This record gives sequence, structure tokens and C-alpha cells, in this order.
Amino acid sequence: MEKKLTIVTSVFQGEKYLKKFLENMMNLNNKDECQLILVVNEATDGEKRIIDPYTRMDQDFIIPHYLDFRETIGSSTNRGYQLADTEYLAYTDVDDTRPADAFVELLQTLEKNPDIDFTYGNFLVVPEQGATKGHLIETIEFDRNEFTRGSHVGPGHCFRRSLLKQCGYWDEQLRSGGDFDFQIRAAIHGKFKKTYKNVAYYTSDQTQSASSTSWQAIDALTICLRYGIYDKLAFYLSYLPETSNYRINEILQQGEWYSISEFIPDYMNFLSDRRDLISKSMKGMSFKWTKDQIDSFVFSGLEKMHLLNLLKSSRDLVRKFRETG
Repeated sequence: MEKKLTIVTSVFQGEKYLKKFLENMMNLNNKDECQLILVVNEATDGEKRIIDPYTRMDQDFIIPHYLDFRETIGSSTNRGYQLADTEYLAYTDVDDTRPADAFVELLQTLEKNPDIDFTYGNFLVVPEQGATKGHLIETIEFDRNEFTRGSHVGPGHCFRRSLLKQCGYWDEQLRSGGDFDFQIRAAIHGKFKKTYKNVAYYTSDQTQSASSTSWQAIDALTICLRYGIYDKLAFYLSYLPETSNYRINEILQQGEWYSISEFIPDYMNFLSDRRDLISKSMKGMSFKWTKDQIDSFVFSGLEKMHLLNLLKSSRDLVRKFRETG
């Protein structure tokens, strides 16, 4: 059967998840029209002993790529997307579980709607891998403004490979927020449609996920600054010095740098249209936090980040807020 969908999974120290994950993938209802590309970072003998028997069972489905080094999740995801030769792509974490009909439903949405580029569905947050009872997240209907300001897609999604030509790949700088960053650019260019099914069981394992560390906040701040999500800056500004390690206005993909303006038409106007959100962010902060933190950031040697003008604007808004109460 012709392969329609490539599922990409990045693995690092995933030995304890692999058996359940591969069993789950092998039981997909439409496995014959899918291929699973596993990009295994610093692959161990133990991981290979789990993966290789499954590969021998179905070499057309499971395609492992063993790396002797570690790269970011964005680099591994991009590696998988580049290796894919199918019309549709999806990403899934190694500790998550998919209902057997998840990709059947997602593909049907795209195939029945040729004008749609990207689909997503509801999902459950579960306490451990393999659990099927948890907190249901009902994703919202697509709204371009909301989907370029917040993470609404969730872990269950599927999209046309052709969308990559317009929005680019994952930013390989990011350690935690690469999926959200990619989805913002996809939402700018593509047409989204919700699939009205539960399409994933998302494992909330705070000890393993990069999202449970400070990298989540650092990446979130980078994304807020990159896309003008200024009303949410207040949540992350304490991590501002760490973002000096990022090129906020550039995307790293396949080891090469690209200006964000290559993926967002009229980028400066895109940001200018969101400038009013800065005042909304400042009003959401306590007076003491604003006075003690924002003012000090302005003079902390951040000129090299090209953020000084933004910080000065923030400081001016703080002063105005103090005067008006």
C-alpha cells in the first residue's frame, strides 16, 4: 500500500518508553499507509535491542535513525521531516499514546478538505504512559489571531508536507517550544480545521519533559518577542538575560540561519500591529515587580540583543502606569 503519512518521533534516553510506544504504533488501524521515522539521539544498545525486533517485523513501517550524538528536538524533527517522502506529516512524543484510529481521523479531515493544510483534535492529559483516563482538553476552533498568539493545537496534529515551503521547519535553537513556534508560522500561512475526535493521550511526566524546566520559560519569552505576543511578556521577563543566547529574529533549520522575515510577509508591520499589547502586559504586573525588575533589565547590558528599544518602551509604560495609577 502506498504510504500517505510519515510520523516523526525524536528519542533521547527513551528506553523505558519505547516498548509501549512501539506496541501502540504497531496497533494503528492505518499502519499500512504510514511510516514511523525514529530519530534516536545518543542511541544506546538497550534502545536498539528494543527497536530492532520491531523493525524486522515491519521494515516498511518502522525506520530508525541512530545518532551517536545528541541534537535538539527541533533538529531531530527536521531530520525526520526531510527524510519523509509522503504527502502528510505528523510528530508524536515517545511517551505519548495514540488511539488506534487517530491518524485515520486526521487524514480523513485533510483528504476530504483539499483546501485545508493542517488539522488537530482533542486530547487527554494523562498521568503516565499508556493511561487512557485523564483530563480532556477540548481544542478550540481555528482563529488565526488566537493561533498566532497561543498554543492551541496540542500534541495531536497532522499537516501537508507542502506547508513547509511556506512556513519553514522547526527552529533548531529552541529546546522546548519548537512545536509552538512552528505552529505559529503554520497558522500565519495555512488553513486549519479541527478534527472532532480524541487523537492523543498526552503524558504529563514533569521529570522528563523539557517543558518542565526553565527552558520552557526561556523559549516562551523568545517566541513572545519574535511574534509580538507582548501581552504575555509579564509571565517570562525574569528569563530575559537568558534569551541573549538566541537569535530572536532568525530561524535555525538544517544548520543554516534564515531571517524570520522570509517566513512572515511584511514582518515589521506584523509586529507593529501588536504593539498595543505591551501596555496590556504591564498592567498585569504588580507595581513592585515592575519597578524592581524591568528598570534593572534596561541597564543590564542587553543592547546586543536588539531589545533595548523594546525595554525602554516597557519602562516608559511602567512610568506612565505609575503616574496614572
